Amino acid sequence: MKTKETSTKELSEILVKAINDEPFFSKDVLIPKVKAIISGFRLRLASANYNKIKNPTETARLIRANELHNLEKEFWRQELKQIVGDENMKQFYKKLDEYRLLWNGQQVKQD
Repeated sequence: MKTKETSTKELSEILVKAINDEPFFSKDVLIPKVKAIISGFRLRLASANYNKIKNPTETARLIRANELHNLEKEFWRQELKQIVGDENMKQFYKKLDEYRLLWNGQQVKQD
């Protein structure tokens, strides 16, 4: 299930509305400043924005590669679920959880 991301502009307006409730601040002055701050600290690169970057940085390329890798994993997960069914998928996830414990150097509980 994909969640809707709040754009920088929308987030800026939400923050400014909260600040604007204070009588000493102006919305027109604050929106560009808040937008610049949010843009500077935003860590996630949305795929829609990636194609607009003329010269992506190494970080941008890595983020995009990771995003594509996650989309591919979700595709194969859905395909497998259609083939084996929900109940068998639960068994696969149980086995995956056991492997994750092993990968993290923890003991696997025996049933």
